[in-house]
Amino acid sequence: MNLTKIKHLLAICMITAPLTIMADEQNATPVPIVEEITSDGNNSIVMPEMLLKRLMPATGSDGSTATETDPAAKPSGKSKVVGFRVQIFSSNNAASAKSEANSKARQSMSRFPQYRSYVTYSSPYWKVRVGDFRTSQEASAAASSLRGTFGNQVCVVRDYVYVR
Repeated sequence: MNLTKIKHLLAICMITAPLTIMADEQNATPVPIVEEITSDGNNSIVMPEMLLKRLMPATGSDGSTATETDPAAKPSGKSKVVGFRVQIFSSNNAASAKSEANSKARQSMSRFPQYRSYVTYSSPYWKVRVGDFRTSQEASAAASSLRGTFGNQVCVVRDYVYVR
């Protein structure tokens, strides 16, 4: 073999080797880290609250974290935990989304006073979420009653909720 053929073979190997490794990684079944850590016994995972917020953002797939528009609205004597809320509105229309979100929140509070409403802004979306539910089943039951008033845009979402 001459030197040119050897260089070509090396170049082909260098190009195809990473592709083969990537294909193997894509076919592997991922194991969630918590399952991997706790698979052989009981373990406690202690982490700072800021790390928990980064690992489990309240808004989900868009990468931004929602903030409540009225931080003073925190119910007294309650703390925040990961739970569920029912989203009744979401819009990124710059001209009308904020006022429409506030209108939907007022409508929700008047028709469903048993559920607390939260207006949030997570750029570029204004959202209205209702309730503080520990389980998705509780949130789904509330979503069924809210769907009659707010239509098909109603959905259950994971969020930080207030509990006693």
